[in-house]
Amino acid sequence: MPKFVRVRLENGTEKSVPETVAETSGYKPLDKPTHGRDGRLLPPKHRTPLGTAASAKKSPPAKAKSAAADESQED
Repeated sequence: MPKFVRVRLENGTEKSVPETVAETSGYKPLDKPTHGRDGRLLPPKHRTPLGTAASAKKSPPAKAKSAAADESQED
């Protein structure tokens, strides 16, 4: 079974990859666990910039949607 290491990708995501892949790709191993308590690999951890909520990126504010709906009903 290959040895896994935790690395940070170019987009800021942390991911567990085989050690050989990290070496050939030029990734620097992080000092973090690669497996959870149950023995399974940890899922990728996506980077969220400070000061922003993760849900704020997914949808525009509710006011913008309702204002557009109101304008279409007035015509």
